[in-house]
Amino acid sequence: MNLEQKLMQDWQSRCQQEEVLWKKKSRIQWLKESEQNTKFFHRSTIDHRGANKILSIKDDQGTSVQTHQEISSLLINHLSQIAQDLEIDREEAIKELLTSIPKLINEDQNKALNHEITWEEVEEAVKDMPNGKAPRPNGFTIDFYKACWEIIKTEVWEVVEDSRCSSSILKSLNPMFLTLIPNDEEANTSLKFRTISL
Repeated sequence: MNLEQKLMQDWQSRCQQEEVLWKKKSRIQWLKESEQNTKFFHRSTIDHRGANKILSIKDDQGTSVQTHQEISSLLINHLSQIAQDLEIDREEAIKELLTSIPKLINEDQNKALNHEITWEEVEEAVKDMPNGKAPRPNGFTIDFYKACWEIIKTEVWEVVEDSRCSSSILKSLNPMFLTLIPNDEEANTSLKFRTISL
């Protein structure tokens, strides 16, 4: 029985180690599993940064540009063309699309969804957020909001309630970083990168 118990403990320990390994491989909470300041860790980070650097890129005419300013300008122009809002009247298309979407929420449910947001709802939402995560790219993790909740709760609630009343979110609350992901190993033009927002 002692041997069986020991083997079971070993088995569970191995399973946990394997789970940690796969979490690290998939880059989920890399540092949360107490990764040591090892040579391997630094080498992985340096290799990853090196692979993500854009040292040169070709413009539409096939000319290679290499300075940081030229590369930035080229990519900004490319992304601006993709993201530009064409001056098309979409109202009829939106109405037609809405007729195909079934209305699953009745009037009472709609009123309940639009009721004034309470302190308790905002506090519960903050407490339910996982520690170590940052809700926006300003560097403040949710740990800050939880630790300082008694000081900042009024301002947080006012921002949430203002967003509900105005049906809009402040632009400063919705910033993002655009990151370029190469589509292949030799991505040398702006068309060979796709963007994701962080």
